[in-house]
Amino acid sequence: MLKVQLLLTLCVLSFVSFCYSSYLVNTITDSADGFDIDLTLYEAAEETYCDDIPNLTVSVEFLDLRSNSITTHPQNSILKISITDKDDPGRFAIPKTGGVFPSTSQVIPSSSPSTHKWKVPKPTANSMFDLSLYLRGNSTLGTSDFLSHTMSNLVYQDCYLSVRIPTAPSPDGSVALYGLGDRATSLRRDLGTYSMWNHDPTGGVADDGSNGYSNLPIMFFIEDDSAENFLSPAVSTGLFLLNASATDIVFYDDGTDGNGSNDDSDSYSSGVEIRSTAGILEFYFMAGQTPDYAMAQYHQLVGYPVAPPIWAIGFQNSRWGLDTLEKVIQVVQNYQDRDIPIDAQHFDIDVLGGGGDGHRDFTVNDETFPHDDFKEFLEDLQDNGTHAVVIVDPVIAADSTFDQFNELVESGAYIKCPATDDPYIGKQWPGRSIYPDFMNEDSFDFWETQFSNYISDWNWDGFIIDENDVKNDLNDEPEVDPRCYSLDSGEEYIQTDSMRQIDYPFNLNKPPYTPQDGTNLATRTIDNRTTSGMGEMFDVHNLYGLYEGQVTRKALNTIDSTKRWYIQSRTVYPGSGKNTQNWSGDNHSTLNQMMRSISMLLTSNIEGISLSGSDIGGYQGDCDEDLLSLWLPLGMVYTMSRQHRQKQSDDNYCWVHSELVCDIQRAAIKRKYSYIAQMYSSLLFSSLKGGPAVKPLFVLWPDVADLLDIDTQLMIGDSIMAAPLVEMPYSNDSTQSLGLDVVFPTVISDTVTISSYTRERWYYYDYPHEEIILDLVKASTTNHITADAGDLPLFLRGGKITMYQEALDNVTETYLNSHIELRIAINDVSIAMGEFILDKGDSALPVSDFVRYYIKATTGKITGVLEQSAYVYPGHICDSIVMIGSGVSSSCSLQATLNGEQISAKNEDDLLTFDVSGLRFNADFDIEYNCV
Repeated sequence: MLKVQLLLTLCVLSFVSFCYSSYLVNTITDSADGFDIDLTLYEAAEETYCDDIPNLTVSVEFLDLRSNSITTHPQNSILKISITDKDDPGRFAIPKTGGVFPSTSQVIPSSSPSTHKWKVPKPTANSMFDLSLYLRGNSTLGTSDFLSHTMSNLVYQDCYLSVRIPTAPSPDGSVALYGLGDRATSLRRDLGTYSMWNHDPTGGVADDGSNGYSNLPIMFFIEDDSAENFLSPAVSTGLFLLNASATDIVFYDDGTDGNGSNDDSDSYSSGVEIRSTAGILEFYFMAGQTPDYAMAQYHQLVGYPVAPPIWAIGFQNSRWGLDTLEKVIQVVQNYQDRDIPIDAQHFDIDVLGGGGDGHRDFTVNDETFPHDDFKEFLEDLQDNGTHAVVIVDPVIAADSTFDQFNELVESGAYIKCPATDDPYIGKQWPGRSIYPDFMNEDSFDFWETQFSNYISDWNWDGFIIDENDVKNDLNDEPEVDPRCYSLDSGEEYIQTDSMRQIDYPFNLNKPPYTPQDGTNLATRTIDNRTTSGMGEMFDVHNLYGLYEGQVTRKALNTIDSTKRWYIQSRTVYPGSGKNTQNWSGDNHSTLNQMMRSISMLLTSNIEGISLSGSDIGGYQGDCDEDLLSLWLPLGMVYTMSRQHRQKQSDDNYCWVHSELVCDIQRAAIKRKYSYIAQMYSSLLFSSLKGGPAVKPLFVLWPDVADLLDIDTQLMIGDSIMAAPLVEMPYSNDSTQSLGLDVVFPTVISDTVTISSYTRERWYYYDYPHEEIILDLVKASTTNHITADAGDLPLFLRGGKITMYQEALDNVTETYLNSHIELRIAINDVSIAMGEFILDKGDSALPVSDFVRYYIKATTGKITGVLEQSAYVYPGHICDSIVMIGSGVSSSCSLQATLNGEQISAKNEDDLLTFDVSGLRFNADFDIEYNCV
């Protein structure tokens, strides 16, 4: 037995060819949208986990995405490849019903496979199976087709499915891979194994990149087969594995062609290997050409990110341990006394009551939060612009005297013990608990009733869905058999094999191949033998949080369809973003996790979760004044800026440290308010046409090899670059000012050709009359920027137009009523363009009552075009337009007209300023200017 296990281990680690099965191409049949390949097992692997499945079908489908009036990404760009057991059509596959995964609402068979972005040559009958996936040649890539991926080394067994997908290298000569879920590591993934198994990790967010709360099997690649020149056209592709079972994704580089030799010049030596324990192999490949396009295609495929209410982008305050109303009142008062706005106040498990161990969903502890006093406090809070958010856990206390328990049991929509209708018992905050089964359609009525009753008494604005990984504190060290609640006797019992009378082919909690280093899969979560409305949890475990988010969104919309509800979920899966927002979990108060929070934010955005962030200051551990002074400004570039803390850690409010820290926090929040319209517009665009709202630099400059690893800077939309301080700004060189080194892209990627290109220009955000001097002989240049602790360096990108607002009392008031200043940053060819969306900030979903506006500036002229309008909010008024880098001589006496009428204009301090007081975005406009 030891010899066999050792051989299996070597097989998995070495990638040598004898480890893999061999399948022979039998027949190839055309289908309506591609072709099917029937495979027959030719030779089984010498050592395997279980028996090889003898007959397989590989379906290749060319798919188109449906277009709308605002999408810009290519539509004929999705390639679906599924590998199934030909003799067992009932083998579990994630259903496409219920609006969760790709359906005819978004994806349809290609209208023209012969001109599709993907090209897949049919294999030859009686040959050994592999597939080559090409991007079809075009004017940008060149007329030759580009080999993007191959598929080889297929293993298909009852308990183990594996395939290798070698991938083209990036502009720096090695594979550039991004995605794979929440991990406190670099944005660009390192070689190694990435496990896909959602759970509550011991100790919270880990520095080693191990899996935890959310694991998303989506990958994006930057590919370029000619890496010698930074002007060569890189392309981007995406790969989505639709499989919710325990899976390892191995990012490898074996120095060969991926087939165990180095003789084939058409193959690559690096890529990913998929290793799943159940289900089928179902892949979706996106052909984006640009990263933005590839990501937008994926977002459309699984569901565009939901638009948040405007208040959710402001500052959110939270603390586990505020266990009385008096404590909450004091904290809120301390912020108000320091003129620090709170846009949302969270209420953690401290507020929950319900008897027994307390902490029961949809309750309030009347002893510590007296009903009338608490209700009055919430009303005052909301009247002052602060929104109320409360926690909800995915469990109901196992107490037959508790109405919610009896209602859930009556519905039948709970996770069940194997082979019975008895509820499975786990443990969360209420103590012994049972789990609603959100994959059972009958769960909706129960869930909607609970929210309806709760909201009728307490006017909550949003909800935190916690512990839906799915956590179970009884399984810190997994037991042999599951615990159950007897519906007959009302007693708890442990279910034995004889009770179940099910002959499992292997241990579902520790299958023959067990991802995440062989850890028992039931550790800190629920037993895989339990059943849901969709099947055994072994097959659907990672879907639990996704379906809870969907049912919660549907329930809240049923209660009040006119309100844009805020739902924040600890666990997400592909498709979650269309219903919920996310935070990164129980992080630590360390400099490293503060820095890595940027890459986690960016990863969430490229994966379709646009509103995201980490707990500012850290959830656990000691956060000193220096660290908090860095983290407060950095946290304001998160799309979801929440300061949160666990009960066991010391208070981390700014006043605990010094009033200087409070000054930093106030300035950071109000600074975010100044660009809130720009960030919110990016979030709205993401919700309407996909693509990340905040972006890594490589998304806009994929051709520049130096930018592929940059993960401490980011773009807000495509116009503002943020370079947060991630270490204390000091210098050992007495001639060097305090500050940081910032990387500036110098090539405008979207105008790159081999023969000509345009240079980027960058300007300081405050005040933007000074241009950054760049080294114009490189694709990127690093400049030392002066900054102090508490600063957030921001830069305007030349060629772009941004919105600026003066901060008012809170984020909603600022966005709706602070008049807008348009800032036009001229580029190298004297042009600037901008497109933005404005709405009411809290209207019903999907967003429809908005204005979409396009502005272009050229020499002597500024033009505004109303592209789409359903509603223009009265407070959205532009009073001033400022042009930076115009090149107009300082001696020029400026005159200007707006729609033919003369307006006041100034030429001072290298800025052109136009007084357009009262300009609304409900019609086109033209400004013409010249020197007199």
